[in-house]
Amino acid sequence: MTAPSDTLQNRRLVEKQAALIGAEIRAHVFDYLKWFPNGNRATDFLRSKVAPSQHIPAVREFYEHWIKSRVSPTVRQSLARDYRNHFRNYILDCLGDLPVSALTIAHLEDLRSRLRGRGLSEKTIRNAIDGSPRAMMRDALQAEIPKRFRSPS
Repeated sequence: MTAPSDTLQNRRLVEKQAALIGAEIRAHVFDYLKWFPNGNRATDFLRSKVAPSQHIPAVREFYEHWIKSRVSPTVRQSLARDYRNHFRNYILDCLGDLPVSALTIAHLEDLRSRLRGRGLSEKTIRNAIDGSPRAMMRDALQAEIPKRFRSPS
């Protein structure tokens, strides 16, 4: 998201927002995710909003469970092999510790840049990013892994 243009009207709006944030902080009711849903520390606050009994697995943890169910006749053997290779060779090193519910397009674009830096072909990169994580995330959503918490705005 880009910053609003520097106009008198926008400055007044930002000043009012800053005053509201300050008041919330002083009243000990400040909600970081309400004001900064995509802020630098959003994942820290997302983790704190999860109930202790509600475990959100990391990508690596969910993958280990998920890949065990990717066998014939559910999927072709070659597809299961490709899933394993994509995750083992490209995805888990970069995204393995990220909570499944926090995975974003920005993470996948960062992974794409890293893979380009390794000199992989665009076809390999596209297969690794567009296919395997998409299939796992589709199944994670069907398994009702808690979705990313968002402010109600």
